[in-house]
Amino acid sequence: MSSYSYLSAIGFHTLKGTKEWNRLITQVVEYPTEKYIAQQDGKTIAMEYYRAYGEGFGLLVRGILDEKEQILVKTFDPIVEAKYITDVVEVEVLEQEEDIYHAFCEEEQTGTEIIFHLQNVIDYWDVEEMDQVTIEGVKIVGLGIEGKVILPVEKSEVEKMIDAEEEEWYQELIKRAREGDEEAQELIDIEEEETAEIIAERLQYEDFLTIVEGYFIPFEDIDTTYSVLGVIQEVGEMKNKETGEKLFWLYINCMGMHFEICINEKDLTGIPLVGMRFMGICWVQGQIVFS
Repeated sequence: MSSYSYLSAIGFHTLKGTKEWNRLITQVVEYPTEKYIAQQDGKTIAMEYYRAYGEGFGLLVRGILDEKEQILVKTFDPIVEAKYITDVVEVEVLEQEEDIYHAFCEEEQTGTEIIFHLQNVIDYWDVEEMDQVTIEGVKIVGLGIEGKVILPVEKSEVEKMIDAEEEEWYQELIKRAREGDEEAQELIDIEEEETAEIIAERLQYEDFLTIVEGYFIPFEDIDTTYSVLGVIQEVGEMKNKETGEKLFWLYINCMGMHFEICINEKDLTGIPLVGMRFMGICWVQGQIVFS
C-alpha cells in the first residue's frame, strides 16, 4: 500500500486520483506551515514542506532542488504527530527506497518488535554526522485505513488482578532475558508455547475475539502495516480544517504495549468509548526522539 491510501486517516476521505494529489502537493509547497532545508551527502539540497490541516496532523512533501532550482518531489505523506513517547531498545534505521526510511526497534516493556515509517528524516541525517547521540525513545502512531469498535472481553475483578500480576511477571522476564538471563528466555518460550496451545484448544468451541484481548501483528508482508486489536484507554476528536471531516484519536493498550491511532470517522464502524476495543489495520509511522 502506498501512503496515498492513508490520506483518509487525516481527513481526505474523498480525495482520489493523481490530479487531486498534485493539487494538494502544490498547496503544501506554496503555502507550508513549516519548511526545512538540509544538505544531503554534502552536495544535494534536500527540502521538506509541511502544511498542517489540523492540530497535530498534516501533509509532508520531501524533495530535492534540481539544477534549475525547481523542487523534484520524492515523497508525499500524510503525517500525524504522536503525543506520547514509547520506550524502546536498539533502534536501527534503514533506507528502504530513495528518501524512504524505516526504523526497527523493540518496545521495552513487552519486547514487541516494531517497524515504522520514519517521519523526521532530516533530523536523522543531521544526527548521523554526530559522534554521540542519545535516543530518548520514539513517538509512533498508526494511521487507520479501516477499523471497528468491538465489545471488551468480560473479566471479573479477580481475573483483572491476575492478568496485571502476570503482565508484570512477563515484563520482568523480558528485562532479564534482555540482560542475558538464559533461564528467563526459556520461561518466555515455555509461556508462549503454552499460551498458543490454550488458544488453539479454546478456539475449537469459542469465538476468537472472546479469547484474545489484543494483538499487534504484521499485516501480510507489507512493512510498517499492522493488524491491531487493543483496549481503548483514551479518545479524542480532531477536524480537518480543509475538508471538515472528523477524525478520532485513540490511545489503546495492545497486551501491555500502548499505541496511538488516528482514523477517519468515515472509516470506523462504531463509536469509540473508553473500555471498548479497537480492531483495524494501521500504517505505523513516527519520529525518533533525539536529545
